[in-house]
Amino acid sequence: MKVFKFLSRLIPKFDLSKTEDKLKLFILVNGLVLFIGVFSVAALKLTSTPQFCAICHEMRPEYVTWAATSHNKVACVKCHIEPGIVNLIKHKMGAMKQLYQHVTKTYHRPIEMPHEIEDYICEQCHSQNRVVNASGDLIIPHEKHKIQEVPCVRCHSGVAHGKIAEREVTAEGDFSEWTLALGKKEAAPKYTRPAMKTCMTCHKERQVTTDCAA
Repeated sequence: MKVFKFLSRLIPKFDLSKTEDKLKLFILVNGLVLFIGVFSVAALKLTSTPQFCAICHEMRPEYVTWAATSHNKVACVKCHIEPGIVNLIKHKMGAMKQLYQHVTKTYHRPIEMPHEIEDYICEQCHSQNRVVNASGDLIIPHEKHKIQEVPCVRCHSGVAHGKIAEREVTAEGDFSEWTLALGKKEAAPKYTRPAMKTCMTCHKERQVTTDCAA
């Protein structure tokens, strides 16, 4: 009760029968709305940066591997949150659970996505018909894979983090050991690029040719 009494003293009294007080109240209310709006936008922007994600030590491995890949100019939210301000706000509200897990250290290890990244997320930046400069004599016809509904992540799951969760590199150990140098090592091309084993496994599952010249 004392708090409410203290706050009531800070809030000026308005006599709404007076034009001057009406104007003061109007300015006060609009000022508060503007302040809340600016503060909210600034908070959303600040909490949507990769650097903010790295504040939590358990996200350090994801941050340093991301920094070592070709996607290091793409913000985390670009891939990990569905497009639109509504989805961004929903994610921020849901992040309260992650904050609780961080504080209580009850998060699951290794840190994993709750679901795979869908193709339309990738296609915000990548064309379905992009020209691929594969090494050697590899043939990678994206349009054929698209027609057969092969998801992007089937081949490119390691493109941003070197498959550290899939390889369970972060299942144990000290997160503070993850330096940029270690991130570069764990995001080496052999972890970020599609492996021939991935191609062969998928082709055999779908019972299609495994002839590299096809």
